[in-house]
Amino acid sequence: LAGRDVLMRSFNGGITFSQVTPPGASINLGSLFIDSTTRRLFARTPNGVVFTENYGASWTLCLPDANVQLVSMARHPSGVLFMLTEEGTDKFWKSEDDGSTWELN
Repeated sequence: LAGRDVLMRSFNGGITFSQVTPPGASINLGSLFIDSTTRRLFARTPNGVVFTENYGASWTLCLPDANVQLVSMARHPSGVLFMLTEEGTDKFWKSEDDGSTWELN
């Protein structure tokens, strides 16, 4: 569940929630992406793009760029992840390690 400034998770069908917002982040729903293959959740933060593999318990910075706006992400059948970002001009990134590192494509 994402609100204007927080990201919440529930393990009991929404009866209770806990906050899992990345440190220092202000998130909106348009800046989240879930990779169904790895179950990583990617989010845009003021420090760049981060991901979590443990439902928000910890976050890893994978694209350190404060100006990046995460627009879209998709996995190719070959396993490569592609990400479209907007930083004044659109940029197309690719990752061959499930989003741990990114290079301009």
